[in-house]
Amino acid sequence: MKTYSLVVRQLSESIHYIQNQLRLPMVSQNAACAEFELADDSRLAVCSSSVANVTSRSTKCLPLSKRLLSALERNGALFSHQFAVGATRECELPIRLRVPGHSDVALCRECVTEPKTENSSRVLFWSGLNKVFADLASHHGYRM
Repeated sequence: MKTYSLVVRQLSESIHYIQNQLRLPMVSQNAACAEFELADDSRLAVCSSSVANVTSRSTKCLPLSKRLLSALERNGALFSHQFAVGATRECELPIRLRVPGHSDVALCRECVTEPKTENSSRVLFWSGLNKVFADLASHHGYRM
């Protein structure tokens, strides 16, 4: 079971948001943290930044589970569409989840890539994107 963590300023506000807006089922809760079921094999731990024993840092990105996908389909306003973000890593989606009391969290496809593969795929991504712009420029008169 994999656990992703978010450290937030207002724990109660974040719990309310995750339960009512994202509709993730709560697994456990104490004064410092709450844990939600993100998918069958993963959980999301949300902890208050005001608690002294919280030393964990927030996860850089969360996997796009079926539960988050259904929340995205129901209410797109909970997510910010930032398509440039997708270029930073091959497995990162161009959408971020807006969490109250926390900066936006990127959503990722779960993928395991070796650094060589990641670098070559980034090069392929940019060369493919440049080809698209070049085709647009030559066929439709767009300026680069």
